[in-house]
Amino acid sequence: MLAIIVSIGGISSRAPGQVVIGPQVRVDNGNTRSGVEPTIAFVRDVSTMEAVAAAIDWRETGQAPRIGFGVTFDGGLTWEEGVAHAATDSWELEFGVDPHAYADPATGTIWLVATGGDIEDTFHRNRLLGLKRAQGEHAASVLPFGLLSDGDATVHRPVMTGGPAPGNPQQRNLYILYSQIFDTPGAPFAPAGGVCASTHMMLRRSTDGGQTWQQRYVSPFPYSTIPGNPPPCQFSANAAAVLVADREPQSGLVIAVLDTTGYDLLYSADAGDTWPALEDRVEFLPINLQPTYTPNVFPGDYRVPFQNSADLDPTTGDFYIVSSARREPGSPNLDLYVIRGHTVSGSPPIALDPPVRLELDGGAITAEGPDQLMPSLAMDGLGGINLVYYDTRNRLVPDSYPSGFLDAYYTRITGFGTPQQAVLAPQRLTPVTFCTDCTECDFRPCPYEDPGLPPQFMGDYIDIDAAYCEAYVTYASTETGTRHYYVRHINLCPDSDHNMMVNAMDVGTFQSLFAAGGPRADFNRDGVVSVADYSAFSSSYASWVP
Repeated sequence: MLAIIVSIGGISSRAPGQVVIGPQVRVDNGNTRSGVEPTIAFVRDVSTMEAVAAAIDWRETGQAPRIGFGVTFDGGLTWEEGVAHAATDSWELEFGVDPHAYADPATGTIWLVATGGDIEDTFHRNRLLGLKRAQGEHAASVLPFGLLSDGDATVHRPVMTGGPAPGNPQQRNLYILYSQIFDTPGAPFAPAGGVCASTHMMLRRSTDGGQTWQQRYVSPFPYSTIPGNPPPCQFSANAAAVLVADREPQSGLVIAVLDTTGYDLLYSADAGDTWPALEDRVEFLPINLQPTYTPNVFPGDYRVPFQNSADLDPTTGDFYIVSSARREPGSPNLDLYVIRGHTVSGSPPIALDPPVRLELDGGAITAEGPDQLMPSLAMDGLGGINLVYYDTRNRLVPDSYPSGFLDAYYTRITGFGTPQQAVLAPQRLTPVTFCTDCTECDFRPCPYEDPGLPPQFMGDYIDIDAAYCEAYVTYASTETGTRHYYVRHINLCPDSDHNMMVNAMDVGTFQSLFAAGGPRADFNRDGVVSVADYSAFSSSYASWVP
C-alpha cells in the first residue's frame, strides 16, 4: 500500500487511496486572448459524463468580457464551446463577468449564474443573469441567458445552491446569493437625499425550478460600517452558500461571508426569510489572521481577494469552509484554513470547530513563502474534502517581486479531525509554472500589452466540483503566453459499479467494461481504452483505504 507522509495541523497522516488525475484539457480553444475566473459543475447521474465549464472570456480585441463556456459529454476530454448571449430580442448581452456553475442533483440541470450588462449599462449598473441547461442538451454555438434582475444596481459575484425546502422535503428550492451595491439616491439603505455606495448581501430564491425568483435582503447585514461613510453605508461581500437540509436537529441555509471585522457565518431556518441578529452571528475566521486583498503582500501585482468556499458533507451533514489567510500578522506566508461546522440544538443553531491550518507546504517556510491562495472546496460522496488552489512553491521569490509564479494544485483530506485523518500529498495540475507578469516570462509577444485586459489579473477564483467517486477541477494559466482556462477530471476511487462501495464486485464490473471497450473503461480519461486504464484501476484498487 502506498504511504505518503504529509502534515496537517501538526499531525502526520497516511494519505488516502490513490486518485487518478486525467490529462489537462483547455476549454476555450476558440479564444485567442484571455479567459479567467473559471467555474465547473457536472451532472450527478452516473450514466452520463456531462459537465459545464465557464469563465470570463475576452475573445476579440477591443471587445468587453463575455461569459464563455464549454459543454463536455465525454468526461472532459472534448468541449463544445460557445459564448452566452441574451435570451431576449429587446436586450443584448454586451458584457458578462463572475460566472458560477451549479449542478442540481435532483433534476440533472446545470445552472450558470453571472452578472452582465448591455450597451446602456456600465460595470456600475449590472444585471443578474441565469442560464439553465437541461441534461443532455448540446451547446451548439451559444446558450441564452435570462434576466434575473433589472439592472437597478451593481451586482457582484453570485453563487448558487439548492435542495429541499426546510420542513418540506418534497419542495425543491434554488438559491442565488450575491452582493449588490446600492449607489443611487433613494436606494434601499441610502441616507435620506444622499448617494450611498453600500454593499449588501442579497438572496434570490425560487420554489418553482427557476421560473420565478423572490428577492430577499440578508439582513440585518452587515454588522459594521466602513470608516468615513455615514451609517447606513455598509459593506459585505464574497459569500459562499451551503444548504444544510433534512438534517436533525436543524435544517436551513448557511452562508459564509466577509464583513469588515472578519468572516461571518449566518444561518436561516426559513429559507432566507429571516437572518440572525448581530449577537447571534458566528465568526469563523477573524480579520487578525490577515486575509489579503491588496498587492505587495505576495509576489506579483495581481489581486488575491478575500474569498471562501463551502460545501456540505452528504455522509454526515457537517459543512466545511476553506479560506486563505496569513498565519500571523507580518508573516510572509499564506496558508489554507479549513473550518468544520455542525447544526446543533438551541441558539445559535450552528457550531464551528476551530480553524485548522493546512501545512500543505510540508513546513518548509522561508522568507518567500510558499503561499497557497484562491482555494475552492468540494465534498465528494465518500466524505472526502477536495481542494484546488494556487501555490508558489515551484519558484519562490520575495513578496515585493513584480511577478507571481504559480501552479495549480489538488489535494484530498479524509477523516478530517480524527485520528484516522489522511491527506493526499499535493498533486501538481499545471505542467509548467506560469507567471502573472509576462515581462518576467519567456512568452512572446507579451499578451498583457492589450489595454483592455487588467494587468496580471488571474481572476478572483478557481473551482472544483465533486460527487460520488469523481471530481472536476478548473483553473487559469498563462502557459501559452496568455490567460486561458483548463479542466482535469479526477477519479477518486475504483467504484466501477457506482454503488458507493469499493469491493471485489468492482473488479468484475471493470473487467466487463474493459472488455467492451466503452468510455467508462477509460479510467485515466486519456481518450483511449488501453492497458494503462487497467493498470490505473488496479493501482487505485490496491491502494484504496475505505
